[in-house]
Amino acid sequence: MTTPAPGPYAALPVAGGLDPRLVGEDVARALRAALDDPAPGYAERALAAIAPYRRAAVDAVVSTELLPRLLSARA
Repeated sequence: MTTPAPGPYAALPVAGGLDPRLVGEDVARALRAALDDPAPGYAERALAAIAPYRRAAVDAVVSTELLPRLLSARA
């Protein structure tokens, strides 16, 4: 759960898409919802939602996109 925040906040749309009840100013209510009434399939959907941010995915972007661009810029 999280509170809305200004600026670039990559977790906010992910969290809101998984369960909007867990995003808001009322932290106690969001925490109670998370603990007492978890959304069906939340854990599985959360794993899928964060897949682009997991280490293997980031490593793949670095090796296949970032490094080649950096190396070609030096040539």
